[in-house]
Amino acid sequence: MEMTISMELAEKALTEEELQNLKTIYDKVEAYKEKLKLKKGDKLKRKRDGKIFTYVDRAPYGFNNAYVEELEHYVHLSDFEKVITD
Repeated sequence: MEMTISMELAEKALTEEELQNLKTIYDKVEAYKEKLKLKKGDKLKRKRDGKIFTYVDRAPYGFNNAYVEELEHYVHLSDFEKVITD
């Protein structure tokens, strides 16, 4: 779901409390997006069987490929999801 909100319109339509809530939600979403960015050593879970692998780096070719340590070759990132720990 992609949403875009004009802050100018939001300031006119929302109360101060609603604007603060909107900012809080925006900040949480931005923080979550940062967690989704892959860094060396991150754990990836293969969607089909739940097996965990270690992310090493993006592939030098292709759009959505990455190298995982345990398989020692490139994989399609769309087959994996990042394991997020708080």
